[in-house]
Amino acid sequence: EEIGLWGTVETNQSPVGRGEGRGAGCGGHLRAPLSPLEDAIWQVETGRREGAIMGDGGTSRGPLQISRAAWIDSGLPGDYADVDRLDYAVRVMRAYWGRYAPGGTDEQKARVWNGGPRGASNKKATEKYWGKVSAALDK
Repeated sequence: EEIGLWGTVETNQSPVGRGEGRGAGCGGHLRAPLSPLEDAIWQVETGRREGAIMGDGGTSRGPLQISRAAWIDSGLPGDYADVDRLDYAVRVMRAYWGRYAPGGTDEQKARVWNGGPRGASNKKATEKYWGKVSAALDK
């Protein structure tokens, strides 16, 4: 046991792995539980896997498949490799949405996450992704 990022106790067991709820995440060190949208995006991106998962030909990584550019745009301190941790990856995503989709709908946020700052207006490029996220939300 050790003290986690926000003063919570961390263990090596993930609540998700013990079946204690969708998106509970990462040994109890998320500041707040995942929203349904965040959980759906995690499902679409990596099937709710955690760790150093490389994707998009090596240009994205972690449970939420974050590119270096998206990490930089989030403005969060740390190292790019920190996106391999679910708690940090969620913070990056929330900061990114705060910058590019403040007050956005679930659809707008998902499209921005997939298509970048103009993803919400580029409907054709992000249509398939939104369909997957929407389906995951409906489960």
